[in-house]
Amino acid sequence: MLSKFRLFMVITLSLIIGLSCGKVTQEVAESTEQEVNVFDFLFKTTLISENDQRLNPKAELAEGSKVIPLENALIAKDGAGVYVVVQGIKENEGFEILSWGKMKIDQEEIESKTTEQPGASPTTDTTESSSTANAESPSPNADLKEPPTEIEEEIEEEIEEEYKWLSTAYTRHSVKITAAKFEDSFLKLVHTKSSKEGDSDTFKADGKSVKLKYGYDGYFIKVFTDKDHYRFFSFDDETARENNSFDKGDFTIYETYLNILYLMSLKESDFILEETITPTVELFERLYTEEFFEMIDYTIPKNSQKVFKTSLPIFYIDRGFEKDCLQVMNLILNDSKVEAKRVVNESKQLNLSRTAKRYLNSRIDGFDVPEPGSRKARVTPKGQVQKVVTENASVPTQNSSAH
Repeated sequence: MLSKFRLFMVITLSLIIGLSCGKVTQEVAESTEQEVNVFDFLFKTTLISENDQRLNPKAELAEGSKVIPLENALIAKDGAGVYVVVQGIKENEGFEILSWGKMKIDQEEIESKTTEQPGASPTTDTTESSSTANAESPSPNADLKEPPTEIEEEIEEEIEEEYKWLSTAYTRHSVKITAAKFEDSFLKLVHTKSSKEGDSDTFKADGKSVKLKYGYDGYFIKVFTDKDHYRFFSFDDETARENNSFDKGDFTIYETYLNILYLMSLKESDFILEETITPTVELFERLYTEEFFEMIDYTIPKNSQKVFKTSLPIFYIDRGFEKDCLQVMNLILNDSKVEAKRVVNESKQLNLSRTAKRYLNSRIDGFDVPEPGSRKARVTPKGQVQKVVTENASVPTQNSSAH
């Protein structure tokens, strides 16, 4: 009787535990389905071959092509690395690395291709055998053969070397990957061979970062080949929430310029996200428009950060041109438009043309200063909504964050 009671109790407890576990599992599954806490980010970055004629100021370029300053070029060459880091930013705190990726470029030689000079006849093994046979048994009419005319050309063979471009993606811990994963961005090289004589091949780094967490005040993306060659882009949390998969497209030098200015302003304000203290990219874009940008020959400044690690990249910009651009904006926000115009007109660091000075002074006159405490600043360039958040240049601590 006692053993039957024990058996009954064991069965009852098993049923209770089983039902409880099932309920917990169901609740977790339902909670996971209801809450989507991550999003994806896709982008492209243009690369330039080290042999591209556009890098040579003295080269004769095809119509429509322009010289590319070396400072503005992300070089694609054998053995080169291209890196991306995605960081989240929180006010008064700084950055946290959310995703990191590396792409190693390899140039592999493919089978050689034999080409012949114009007017030459193809050479074959049959012809070669025939020539050998004739040499051994000369024709009785050999002495009567006419000398070659000017139209006939000697057969020449030219070996043309051809290569294919490959790329291998790695994690921050040097592990190869074939797709993007949580905390691991995936980069792939896309090479398009030119179809026209004189045109340059095109190279792009095609990137994807997945499962980026919501909840940060902004997101900042850096793509770079080394400490001095880079592209920046960033956007706010609301933009992230509006796009489960946010496809940026190409990074541009103009966007990088705007981000550099915000980088410097955030460093000065210690990440205080208030427009009148730390001007946003939206404000910088209103003042320094693309029209103004076309009036200057802008080159991306060198990174003054002395110690640079690709795994924890820090960018510190200290060039006079960007300093004076930031000073002009700060003077405007402090109701000193007259002083701001004086800097524009007299600055040797800016060194603007008369046309650029007139244009920028007109932008200063019509600039609407935001109310104190204003924090909302979003811009819609070419159909995309964004707010730039960039980085501090202080020395990082020994953790996953980089400022």
